[in-house]
This record gives sequence, C-alpha cells and structure tokens, in this order.
Amino acid sequence: MERFTYVGRTVLNSGEGEENAGMPSLSEGMRDCRMQFLSGVILMYARESIPAVLSRGTAGFSDEFMEATPSKTFHHVIDIYLKDSNAFMNTYFARYFEWQGICRERWFHECIHNNLLAAGGVFVTKRAHQEYVQETFPFQRVDCYLNTFQVRQCSAYLVFRFCVDGRPVSLGYQQILFAGTDKRIRRFPPGIIERVKEYELILPAGSN
Repeated sequence: MERFTYVGRTVLNSGEGEENAGMPSLSEGMRDCRMQFLSGVILMYARESIPAVLSRGTAGFSDEFMEATPSKTFHHVIDIYLKDSNAFMNTYFARYFEWQGICRERWFHECIHNNLLAAGGVFVTKRAHQEYVQETFPFQRVDCYLNTFQVRQCSAYLVFRFCVDGRPVSLGYQQILFAGTDKRIRRFPPGIIERVKEYELILPAGSN
C-alpha cells in the first residue's frame, strides 16, 4: 500500500519527492488543484465508506433489500422508445442513469416537497451508482421502485430497483445531501426528514 504524506500544500506518495527532483516545479495553481483533488480523495476514504450492503453486487444487493420492510415504496413507470436504443435495439445504459433522475424528481415532487427552494434548500447528489442486470428493449414498460436507506440528519441514500414484467433489469443508488440556498450542507428541515424516513429500508438484524 502506498504511503501518502503532506508536503506543504501538496500531497505526495512515498518517494515522489525524490522521483520529481529533476522535474520542473508545478505552477502554484496546478499545485493547489492537485492538492485539493488528492486530499479530497484521501479524506473521502478516511472518513466515509459506502454501506457494505450496497457493495455486494446485484445478487446480494437485491436479496437483502427484498427482505427489508419499508413502510412505503415509491413506484413510477417509464416507457422505453426507439430513441432510447441503439442499432441492435438494446437500451443505452446511459438511460438507466436517467431513470434514477426521473424517478427521484417525481418522488421529490409528489412525496417530499413540491418546492424545495421554498423550504430553504435543495438536494445535492454526492455519489451515484448503477448496476446492469438485464438488457431492455423499446416498447417495454419499466417499473421503477425507490426507497431510502441510512437516513441521517443531513444525508440519505436513495435505492432504486428497475423491473420489467417483474424481473429486475437494473439496480442502483444515490447518496444525497441537503444544502441551503447558500450551497452549505445543512440538516433536513423539520417535516422533510420525516417524509424521507417513511420510505426507509430497515434491513433484518445482522445486515448492514
């Protein structure tokens, strides 16, 4: 494993200083950019980890969440058209990510708040992930199911299941944060967090 150290305002791995001794120095702007990127990556891994249940591939991911007991699950239907497919009539994988956004927006509007800015903020996507399970084709109807997971004071995961004729075709998740109009991370406003928790997946004992 490489060892990272801070040198001034930059982050170097072990031995990098010696390897770069004969190289031209980086501009101040490049150093700042590199420092911010590398330190951000290090801090992300040091402080946060994706819940294990979301990292077990499609089989474990699907099975464990199917055993969960949410009080509510949001359902939305999306139709696939020719514009969504390639020359082989397979749906573009990029559309699977679009389905996340469509489903999330409809859930926000119908179930959480129809004008979040009026409530003092917005939801910001911190990370998003999508797993391919099966190909889909034009004129199929996709059932989209959304639940929340690990709802915290300022953040939550959204878990998506996309099915055709009862068969899962894709699974995914997003981590969202609540930010004020000043773009600073804030706690969910009163009333909002309670609605988000109504869709929360509670896993069986022993799962995480």
